[in-house]
Amino acid sequence: MLLERKLILAITLVCSWFAGSPAAAQFFFFNDDRPRVRRAPPQASAPRRARRVAAAPAPAKTVRAPQPEPERSSVPLFAVVSLEDQHVSIYGSDGLIERSDISSGTDANPTPTGIFAIIQKERWHESNIYSGAPMPFMQRLTWSGVAMHQGQLPGYAASHGCVRLPAAFAEQWYKMTKLGLRVLIAPTDVAPVAIAHPHLPEARFWPGGAIESAPIQSAGLSNEAFASLAIPRVTGLNPIAYAAAEKAKAKVDLKRAEQAENDTGDALESANFAVKNAASKLRAAERDATAARDRMAWFGLVDNRRPPPLRADFGDGIMVAIANFEAANTRLGEARLADGQAKAAAGAAGDAVKLADDRTEALKERIAEMTRRQEAVSIFVSRKDERLYVRQALRPVFDIPITIKNGDTPIGSHVFVAAAPAPGERALRWSAISMPVETQPAPRVARLKRGSNDETAAIPAESAAGALDRIELPGEAMDQISEFVWAGASLIISDHGITHETGTGTDFIIQTRH
Repeated sequence: MLLERKLILAITLVCSWFAGSPAAAQFFFFNDDRPRVRRAPPQASAPRRARRVAAAPAPAKTVRAPQPEPERSSVPLFAVVSLEDQHVSIYGSDGLIERSDISSGTDANPTPTGIFAIIQKERWHESNIYSGAPMPFMQRLTWSGVAMHQGQLPGYAASHGCVRLPAAFAEQWYKMTKLGLRVLIAPTDVAPVAIAHPHLPEARFWPGGAIESAPIQSAGLSNEAFASLAIPRVTGLNPIAYAAAEKAKAKVDLKRAEQAENDTGDALESANFAVKNAASKLRAAERDATAARDRMAWFGLVDNRRPPPLRADFGDGIMVAIANFEAANTRLGEARLADGQAKAAAGAAGDAVKLADDRTEALKERIAEMTRRQEAVSIFVSRKDERLYVRQALRPVFDIPITIKNGDTPIGSHVFVAAAPAPGERALRWSAISMPVETQPAPRVARLKRGSNDETAAIPAESAAGALDRIELPGEAMDQISEFVWAGASLIISDHGITHETGTGTDFIIQTRH
């Protein structure tokens, strides 16, 4: 009993000490020297939501200004992925636009290096290799499974071979691009340099007066829109503007051709009906002529037949038979003439239908060609194949053999990308990107001779200008290329050749390391 009283007294003393000692309270609980203010209770008549509005003034309403049209420098021409730096750089006609972190493939599943292009885009995509893994804002680089898409970025290479992008940038990059845009994946970072060289293609300009304005306007292209297609202060239409104008004109001509095709079809239908009618009349005339001939034969007036015994009333019958025979033959001749004319008219109508159909198909092909020629052109020169290939809108256009000086010497891999001319000028502005020299395992004998354990040997490569010096492009090929080369066009020169990745629905894909 005494012990319990002592314990209660001790607890009372300790609690009293804590209650009167700020230092003790700070030690065991928290340090809060702020003055404690008792708040007056809110008025019962004021609703809670009204009190909130009265306590804090409403924020000013923000009015967004109209977003300006993107400047030329914000339009991407190509992208460079640096595996070493784990970032991607976006370049436009005026240089670097933006740069973002990435996460590329691991050593077990490396991201291939080389020269690629965007060949497919899907806002929502699921991997068909890795159990339907989500790949938002997917932009495919190869059909074998390499793409750029939104994904996790742990700060190092962690993907299965794709190029992962942060969420905000993946969406922005998706909106900026279109099919065919160049993407370079390099082991280290590379930057473009301006270059001018006589072997780089130049654009051809068409006289603006060569395109009629009335058909263009009737196709829905205003004078302002048509004028904006031409470069300011430069006489003539650039290849893209010319293709757009020709496409508009061909669309108008196609409507006329389709109307003519319908008209000729109606004419052919009428002509075929006339042929059937003439044939029916001809058969009736032939039957009448046959009957009249048989009647004449009965009287022995044809075919030297023996006449029947004469009778007194045969005189009038013979005269009638002769008249009917002559009339039937006249009708038969007219029916034959009408039948021939109807068949000739039907033949002409058929020819007109074929011509109208050919005209329609030719205009459709013209529209398809002009649509293709509004896309960026890709040119590939392969030292391995000794050939020049041209693609546009992810489809082959033509290829020809070429000559490369010192064909046994490596030339490297170089990409030349064209930007639009400066205002008032005609010459395209080209940038050159030389892919870093990749290393290969050195031959064992060579390593033994050097007395070193070095497992790699560098491959010497040509400079970008030196690579152009070694290319001899035929004049007729350059003339043809000049008709559709414009901003966004690319020229690739490489030691490598066409691979299985360059196929239907792709641009040139040059893998420098698999």
